[in-house]
Amino acid sequence: MRRVPALAGWALVLLVAACGGGESANTAGKFNGPPGGTAVSAKPPDDPAPYPIEVVANAACALDGSIYVTGGWGNRDSEGNGSFVDLAFRYDPKANEWSSLPPMPRARCFHACVASGGKVWLFGGVTRIEDQVGDVTVAEVDCFDPKTGQWTTPTKMPTPRNRLAGAAVNDRVILVGGMAANKDSDVVEEFTPATGGWSTGGPLPRACHGMALAAVNDTLVAVGGSQHMIGTWLYDPKSRQWREGAELPGPVLFAAAAGYEDQVYLFGNRSSGDIPLLRYDIAGNAWEQAAQKSVETHRTAAVALNGYIYVIGGEDPTGGELSRVSRYDLATGNWAHSH
Repeated sequence: MRRVPALAGWALVLLVAACGGGESANTAGKFNGPPGGTAVSAKPPDDPAPYPIEVVANAACALDGSIYVTGGWGNRDSEGNGSFVDLAFRYDPKANEWSSLPPMPRARCFHACVASGGKVWLFGGVTRIEDQVGDVTVAEVDCFDPKTGQWTTPTKMPTPRNRLAGAAVNDRVILVGGMAANKDSDVVEEFTPATGGWSTGGPLPRACHGMALAAVNDTLVAVGGSQHMIGTWLYDPKSRQWREGAELPGPVLFAAAAGYEDQVYLFGNRSSGDIPLLRYDIAGNAWEQAAQKSVETHRTAAVALNGYIYVIGGEDPTGGELSRVSRYDLATGNWAHSH
């Protein structure tokens, strides 16, 4: 396994950030993942190590005490040219180290990355195909198994979409909205990793892309998006019904959200200056200010793990991709940032 060394107002416009047979596995640079249930220290180091590359529109998830970050756009070469990214990395909070995984089967950004069934799943997004004009929506579902260190492509999405959101509830991955054929979509589809089967969920109340999505207990909370930027919607996977929640204090598009206990935290802001961190309480159905300071980043990924939320990569408000990792302590409300 190759270790990657540590590298040196209210209008929110951001990004979340979306196995078995199928295409042949990508085994180059086999990744030896952690054993299941590896413990992570209660108090991480003071400053998290920066992400190994500068990237926007990446996606991330947590699995067995580690954080997996996939794809995006950026990673500019010496001449300043960026590209769609097929790289993926694992972060160990205890060691404060990033490790490279084998390259993904295909580059993608604006996708969903979800952990379920002990594996990491990638859905949708956009990519670029050689000798083809314009961006292409990815239909293939790629899967990384930490036990084997291999990528496979066991299935395709019934409705390929980009700029979608996804989260896992119990044994299902639920994919929400996005864009299909250059139009906003209200499609909700559910994937069961154990069987490889697909089913149709209850459609969004409004066709929408760029929603932030977090799973809290057995409820999905969708926030903002292209057609209802101050909206909050809650989805019950059992009844497959949506209900409307409290409105946001300001418009939100492409937000980074993470769920912890019975609350959802919303990160980043496209504007400069001091901004609050927003928190939604499901039981009270209310948005409130969790902290006076958030991160001035958009097009980023956020993951909750062991009492902390990590915000990874994204775009600086003044332009340019970031390798910054910011860690929010849910107990103290303190931030730590990579250098």
